[in-house]
Parts: sequence; C-alpha cells; structure tokens
Amino acid sequence: REWLEWEDRRRAAAQQCQSQRCPPSSRAQLTRPRRSCRDPAVHSALFSGDLQQIQALFQDEDTANMIVETHTAPLTIAAARGYTDCARYLIQQGAELDARVGGRAALHEACARAQSDCVRLLLTFGAKRHTPLHNACANGCGGLAELLLHHGACAAVPNGAGHTPMDCALQAVQDAPNWEPEILFAALLDYGAQPVRPEMLRHCANFPRALEVLLNAYPCVPSCDTWVETVLPELWQEHEAFYSSALSMVNQPRRLQHLARLAIRAQLGSRCRQAAARLPLPPLLRDYLLLRVEGCIQ
Repeated sequence: REWLEWEDRRRAAAQQCQSQRCPPSSRAQLTRPRRSCRDPAVHSALFSGDLQQIQALFQDEDTANMIVETHTAPLTIAAARGYTDCARYLIQQGAELDARVGGRAALHEACARAQSDCVRLLLTFGAKRHTPLHNACANGCGGLAELLLHHGACAAVPNGAGHTPMDCALQAVQDAPNWEPEILFAALLDYGAQPVRPEMLRHCANFPRALEVLLNAYPCVPSCDTWVETVLPELWQEHEAFYSSALSMVNQPRRLQHLARLAIRAQLGSRCRQAAARLPLPPLLRDYLLLRVEGCIQ
C-alpha cells in the first residue's frame, strides 16, 4: 500500500509538470462531447469492480470519460463503490477528476459513501475539495473530513445552500450515532472554521464532549437558553459537573490562560493544527491549545 501511495504521488506530480510544460490550447480546453455507452458489459464491469474487464474496455481518454448506462462517469462509479485499483486505472487513462456527469463528481460520491482509500487517491491526483468536505461532515465522517482539510479544503466556505462544513457537521450529530463529533468539531476549528452561532448549540446539547469543544471556542460562554432545556435528564445526571460548570460560566470572565489560547489560535488561523505540531510545547500544553476535552468549563 505504501508503494502504491508513493507511485500515485509520483504520477500526480508528473502529470502536473506535464500540464505546466505543455498547457492545453484554448481549443483543447473546450468541452468535448462525451461518448455514451449502454453496453451491459461495461455497466457490469464497473459495478462489480472487475479490473481486468475495465482494462479491456477503457483503453484511452475518450472511453475513460464516456457516459455509461446510469448516466454517470466511470470514475464516479468506481470511486463511489470503493474500487481503488479501478479508479486509479481510469485516472491513468485520462478520466477527468472533477467531471460532474449526473450531478456529483467522483470525490463527492467517495466522501458521501465514506470510501477513504478512493478519497485519498483522488486528492493525490488533485481533485477539487470544497463541496466534498460538506458531504463528509454531513455524514459524520471525521476521518475523511480531516483528510480533506489536510489537503487544503476550506473549513469556512459555504456550499450552494449557504451552509458551512460546521453547519453540516452540527446537523449530522443526531443522525450519525456511534461517532465522536468533538473530534470533527475540533478539526474544523483548527483549520479556520468560525465559532458556531449560539442557537446552533442545541444540536449537540446531548453530546457533552462536543459541546465543550464548541463552548471553548468563545472568549465568553454565551447564553445557554437555546440548548439547556434539550439535555436529557439521565445525561445531565451523568455529566452534571460539566453542565453545571457551563451554566455557571455564562457571561462570566474566562481565565487568562483560556484567553491566551484563543489569541494564539486566532494568530495561527487556519494553520493552527500544523503550527501547533511544530511549536516547542509540552504535549499537555499543545493539547490544551488544540481544545482538549477536560470535562468542565473553567
């Protein structure tokens, strides 16, 4: 696997160098008509991930970019189903990374279906990253979101509906059980997301660790009126220390240590996570800078 990832990076770099040396002419940049194919054998090979059949059927750039029976691009099908070897072959044959045949590009589909290996492959070859981040957040895929952020996705850009990745993550908290939303929230904040609007805190009121991360992004704890009534009684009893500390700190001055943390984070901006790793700090202090969960608001 390490060799394959190295080879993918080498090929991606070679393609980039080639495109810089020989930029396409204005004529070549025009959108060419795509071939359509309704052959069931093509459809079957793509949906089953039959690499040998795909190698036999897609042997040049035209075939790699044709529209298949489901009105979708071959690369989008392979990426959505997690067929990494098939996706790699199609890319090497010239499949367009960001083609939106049928609605969404290959990276969007791979993120929506949590196909992390295909996401990594597409990112290596330079697929565009912004809207896929919204998909990853909306599906509660923290690992994919961090991968996209690490490759340059913007944590603050809104999608077509005006929602930021943080908005999508907040709305996914209730819909994606058995995950750790605090990890995704911290990553988004580390990569430049703004603190959430106080009225949005109700979405994670029953996730105390996630709520703590979001409250620590403010210089002062905002009013709890929007979320306190939604906390389940049994959860309040289990995490009473945290919830009581949050209530007691509403509109109260925070510690100088916390304000210093926010000042440093503001200075680092969207580079906070990478910069923190390079700062000569003890591990505990570095974790504190990156909004480590402590179990109470101080």
